[in-house]
Amino acid sequence: MGSPGARLDFPNYPGGGKRGCSPGRKSGKKNANEDEDDLESRSSGSPSNCFGFVAYSVNAGEKPRVKIKTTQEPSYSCSTRCDSDRTPTPSPSPSPSPRKLRCVDQREPETHERRERHSKRRRAKEGIFDTFDFTWLGTPSTMATSASSHLNKGIKQVYMALPQGEKVQAMYIWIDGTGEGLRCKTRTLDSEPKCVEELPEWNFDGSSTFQSEGSNSDMYLVPAAMFRDPFRKDPNKLVFCEVFKYNRKPAETNLRHTCKRIMDMVSNQRPWFGMEQEYTLMGTDGHPFGWPSNGFPGPQDKAYGRDIVEAHYRACLYAGIKIGGTNAEVMPAQWEFQIGPCEGIDMGDHLWVARFILHRVCEDFGVIATFDPKPIPGNWNGAGCHTNFSTKAMREENGLKYIEEAIEKLSKRHQPICGANNILKTRRFRSSHFYEVPLLPPVFFLDWLNIPQPRRTGCKGIEPD
Repeated sequence: MGSPGARLDFPNYPGGGKRGCSPGRKSGKKNANEDEDDLESRSSGSPSNCFGFVAYSVNAGEKPRVKIKTTQEPSYSCSTRCDSDRTPTPSPSPSPSPRKLRCVDQREPETHERRERHSKRRRAKEGIFDTFDFTWLGTPSTMATSASSHLNKGIKQVYMALPQGEKVQAMYIWIDGTGEGLRCKTRTLDSEPKCVEELPEWNFDGSSTFQSEGSNSDMYLVPAAMFRDPFRKDPNKLVFCEVFKYNRKPAETNLRHTCKRIMDMVSNQRPWFGMEQEYTLMGTDGHPFGWPSNGFPGPQDKAYGRDIVEAHYRACLYAGIKIGGTNAEVMPAQWEFQIGPCEGIDMGDHLWVARFILHRVCEDFGVIATFDPKPIPGNWNGAGCHTNFSTKAMREENGLKYIEEAIEKLSKRHQPICGANNILKTRRFRSSHFYEVPLLPPVFFLDWLNIPQPRRTGCKGIEPD
């Protein structure tokens, strides 16, 4: 049996609105807000693609049913395939028109939105999805559920409980060529490492991670930070690595190398960072987790996915991540976790490994965590990663003076700072849910001015661990 298909009903999304259907829908009188070209569905089934529409069938082997229209008002129901040219069997209705049958969608004017919508459906059918676009239509049935989440976890625990002797499993984690994706691979060590310096370097094929050409694809993994493994448990380790090319130069996405050099230069300033990482939980079909398949939840209704959040929180604590807390965000299925305060380069190491643990936990639960700044178009809250920063001088007496001096210096470098940010974030900058500091460039938001005791700036803050 296939799983029920999901309807993506986003009014502000090009081609969204009424395109698609929900399981259990019966043909008959339409509501006032329904479109002519809604699909007729059967009681349940897996989604299939037919002429750019999402169709449903009761069993995986059954042919999808699609509601089609003539150029006049009489309608027909047919059982057909995308590559079928059989004549449809007319339903009880007025006599058929001699004109050629065609889908209503073909009568739309040739617009950019229509071409983009059809392109998304075609790419989705071929299994090609946009990196940050989870609102595609016509999702293949193979993505309707997570196969990993349906495995018997009890059987896995039987093997995970077996003794491993003196050996240690070390999972090496690194950032791939996209600058946002994380990769990992595991090796066996003869003994438990006590510090990161005891971990050996490793290598991998960079041509499969968008980091090198196939003709010269050797890349090196240099351990940078080590954490306890919350999935395999002690004495096993998670190892966050820097990536270097065959000539021992940092890879293009190895920004940690430069950052560490700068942090070492200003170590006497004792820079503290605190990150507030927001994310959205999505089903593997691209629909927000817990949302109704044919509509929208209340703007600030119930929280969806609390079990995932609790599991991630505990896993980070076990690993030694400096996670400061977690909370539900404005949009349903949207959450946030805080990392810090961390000093210097530790901030990046802890944040990236916390992201990795989140993806790994979501894999077990059969959902996807996306850091897309605007996963749902329209008047829905976006997601970001607020950065809180201070130096030793800012945390002492008369600290506000040094904060104002820092803002003045940063304002003179507004364009370079904006250029260093991911261009996709501009979608969130334009969101009505963001509030800017008056008389300052848009990059400076209220969250930048994070002070341990805002009304008494200059009082001692809390020392980091």
